[in-house]
Amino acid sequence: MNDLRSMLARMEGLAASPAWTMDELHEMAGLVLDLGVHELPPPARREHRAQTRRVEETYRRHLQASPRDARSLNNLAALLLSSGQVAEGHLWATKALAEAPEIRSVHENMMIADVYNARRPHHEIPAGVQDSPDFLVAYFDPQAH
Repeated sequence: MNDLRSMLARMEGLAASPAWTMDELHEMAGLVLDLGVHELPPPARREHRAQTRRVEETYRRHLQASPRDARSLNNLAALLLSSGQVAEGHLWATKALAEAPEIRSVHENMMIADVYNARRPHHEIPAGVQDSPDFLVAYFDPQAH
């Protein structure tokens, strides 16, 4: 779903739901992460910010009840890191790493957090970790750091 119009339409469709299933929450998280790299028109930008906050709040509530849900821990970390909330993103990435050390995306988010925090040496991705399309990776702008 790389077409901007279709991504915005899908975000609007999901936003209309008063409550999301976990699959819808993860899908919406992926959409707001992907849309965050686009220059959006003002109405879409406002909706994007509102949905990003809603996704973050929904993850936080879910993690109160299920604090070891690695996918949610990781995806919240990715959203926070992408939105510049580096200290909190690092905290959630650390928790995700404790729950899912076998997932590449978790390590990538930890490495991004280290770069944003100017930690040296940066976290390294160990050999043998697995890719998982269900685990999001933060947007990283190397020009910003």
